[in-house]
Amino acid sequence: MTATFYKTRLVAGGPWVGVRVACEPPTDPLTGEVLDRSPMWSVEIDGELARAPSPDRDGAGVFLVEAMKPISKDEFNYLRRVKDHATKVDPRYPEARPKKAIDIGKLPPIF
Repeated sequence: MTATFYKTRLVAGGPWVGVRVACEPPTDPLTGEVLDRSPMWSVEIDGELARAPSPDRDGAGVFLVEAMKPISKDEFNYLRRVKDHATKVDPRYPEARPKKAIDIGKLPPIF
């Protein structure tokens, strides 16, 4: 199965973050090689696993995505790059702090 992608906000008024849902065979943590085992469900929200991978959809947190907006893989990658850029350039950008609501008065100037 291929991965599906969504976007959500971690708090009301916060920036969008990417969500990846996949049912894939596990990989070796040292080599990255795909292991010959049953596929596991996993949900990654803003680059972190929501729960430990599980053979059960609900055990992995797949039910969490019911209220999220579907997006393309390109938009998911864009959201990840925006967060990485905001974290490196200026941590005051909302994308660097997705668990805080956006406060327009505290945003850095755009130029």
